[in-house]
Amino acid sequence: MGRTTKQAFSDPNTGFPLLPTVMDSVAKRLMRRNYVGVLLIDASPLMRIERESGFRTYDEILRRVGRAIEELRDSMMREEDVVCALSAHGEQFAIFLDDKRGPGALKRTDLESLADRVYLTLSGKVFEIAYGASSEVPRVAIGYSFAIGNSLLRPSRVVMRMLDEARAMSKSQVARFGAKNREKLKDVLLNESIRTIYQPIVRMDGKGILGYEALSRGPLGTEFEQPLVLFALAQEADLMFELDNVCRRTAIRNAAGLPKGRVLFVNTLPSSINDPQFRGRPFRDFLQESKLTAERLVMEITEHLALENLEALRRTLDHYRDLGVSIAVDDVGTGHANLESILKLRPRFIKIDISLVRGVDGSPLKRELLRALAALGNQIGAELIAEGIETQAESEAVADLGVHYGQGFLYARPGPPFPLLNGASRTPIANVMPPMPRPARVAAREVAAVSKLIEKVRGERRK
Repeated sequence: MGRTTKQAFSDPNTGFPLLPTVMDSVAKRLMRRNYVGVLLIDASPLMRIERESGFRTYDEILRRVGRAIEELRDSMMREEDVVCALSAHGEQFAIFLDDKRGPGALKRTDLESLADRVYLTLSGKVFEIAYGASSEVPRVAIGYSFAIGNSLLRPSRVVMRMLDEARAMSKSQVARFGAKNREKLKDVLLNESIRTIYQPIVRMDGKGILGYEALSRGPLGTEFEQPLVLFALAQEADLMFELDNVCRRTAIRNAAGLPKGRVLFVNTLPSSINDPQFRGRPFRDFLQESKLTAERLVMEITEHLALENLEALRRTLDHYRDLGVSIAVDDVGTGHANLESILKLRPRFIKIDISLVRGVDGSPLKRELLRALAALGNQIGAELIAEGIETQAESEAVADLGVHYGQGFLYARPGPPFPLLNGASRTPIANVMPPMPRPARVAAREVAAVSKLIEKVRGERRK
């Protein structure tokens, strides 16, 4: 009975009390102090996740968002502040603020400053929590308001009006933060304040490190520090081309000390490789200044982006191949393209997405798929790299299935140039990249069979 009563007065996802259960205490605070402030967190933009991935996924994301809001108590809120959900299974949450720490009553500038700090902290966490579950950029909105006591009105009515004002404010805040973030991001790009860390790609035959993938991060202590936030905000601000150029230049420039015999994997947008400043003589001069030869550079093209203008991209990639650059197709298996189109790019490497690698040791279907991909890769002269390996069992499984290389936390976390393998300080390596297998003609039925396996694994993942 007690448990049922408690559930009836709290949000099932977050456990926060519902608004009616805290209204009396908030109204009494208003009458006692003659004012009360509120922050309203609107997570309703995440509702798309329920339509695309189902209510179970959506409810779990809201539970994690609730935990992220609760964690704000330690850094930005006071223990006396009241957090509640505005409705059961809802997406809006209110934080009724206690007295400010300094003298005087709450001011608009106090609320605005707090709202900005909460937004920057919470939006980054929501990016991480909900990224990949929605076709849109996951976000929250923050509004704020404060109420002044009015003895002619019922206190609860004053509080509800304050919530309406905060809700309206949250809608305008989205545009305000968007404009502010765009200008901040421009500053980051103009000053090339991008950091590069590197993660090793290891040989599954035990002969050490093939090379390193360059991973970009924004300035420390800013809203751009996390890569998901950095690239999502750049996409919204229509600055992806500019960001990609800065990340690529920084990655190559910072890799001047790349150990002998190892190669550098650099993520590149298809549009960026058509940049006149990254082709021909300017490209060769930049590599020379960075003490890197074209033969030691691997350009990674993300699967779904690679196929937006396939024929034009293939011609451009031939230009780089003629210079000695190798090509990798990234995130294969995420569901954006058919395998036949990918193979038309003639990649030197096929990077298997983490979703197909995770738990492969316990999934007969995933093992069957990786075995087929490895066989197909051998026929076309491409080698497989399994991404996101975290356990020894996953490592052994992909090696047994014919995957050539692995990347993941099991071997080393990304770090400054150039992290060594976990538990392996001086592993011998070959001095050159292994020779490319001779391509063979692949029958359409073989491609279709592997594509069918990929679809089958995707179907299992959606269940």
